[in-house]
Amino acid sequence: MPLRLSKPRLAFRREVAKTVTKAAFNRFLNFRERRELLRLGTKPKVHYYLMLDIFQRFARERGVKFRRNESAKALSLIYTWMRAFDNLAERLVRERKLEKFKQLKEDKRTKQTITAFASLISGMPLKNKTKKQILKIFAEMRRDVFNEYLREMELGYFAGPDEVISWKENTTGRAFEAFGKIMALINGFSEKEAELVGRALRNWSLAAQIADDIRDLHLDYGQNQNIFVAFLTQHPEEKEAVERDLGKRRVAIKWLEKRAPKTLSEVKALFYRYLNEIRVGIDAFNFLRELEKMFFESRVLMRFYR
Repeated sequence: MPLRLSKPRLAFRREVAKTVTKAAFNRFLNFRERRELLRLGTKPKVHYYLMLDIFQRFARERGVKFRRNESAKALSLIYTWMRAFDNLAERLVRERKLEKFKQLKEDKRTKQTITAFASLISGMPLKNKTKKQILKIFAEMRRDVFNEYLREMELGYFAGPDEVISWKENTTGRAFEAFGKIMALINGFSEKEAELVGRALRNWSLAAQIADDIRDLHLDYGQNQNIFVAFLTQHPEEKEAVERDLGKRRVAIKWLEKRAPKTLSEVKALFYRYLNEIRVGIDAFNFLRELEKMFFESRVLMRFYR
């Protein structure tokens, strides 16, 4: 007989289903927003709309009117810059083209995105001090991420856990921390609240990155920095088993439990460590933490992870 869920847990699952379904429907039904995002160069995914919904919850919780259109455009441009930079930088790192990599700042698409973001912020009904803060946060994030990609050339793709975790924290974590601060400032939150949001999204993004690295193990192996692979290098027998059976399909948790149980246990511990650091006392981000946990623990949902 299947285990019956408690009423609070069942209610939470229903809330998750409602939120994810809403995000999915927003992706397909919000034509105006979607057209604008496509024009800006971003192909919106479900988790993009989910993030907007989380911020809308946060604004409602604080009694602040959520600037959804402005937030959507800002998020789109940051996301567009991240994807354009990441795709080009990863290719240059693999090809070891250091001279061209140093010219990456002059890439046409990334420059256009930066200019569009500055123009968007300058036209918002915000104080000049806030606008300068937002542009400074975006500029500092770009500089830090650029420097980390230069460092990646020295790491290789089979570095140990400490090196790869540090790299992920200073790229993915740094980018989402900046994104959280920018979104908070756009919607009129205080600097203190922006710091809280930034830290919450940093930790959430790193937990989400771990789930993503597990899902994309077959794509990343020997090609991209991957947290699971970094831990796998510490266990030669498990590394050999994974390399022997790794194909071109996404791996399942059950598949890893058989071939790399020690590695999986260590990576799971890191995943929960990041989630547990999201302790901001904000219902919207507590919900995001529990939502990520449910995605990770569900073998079915993990297969379709975002």
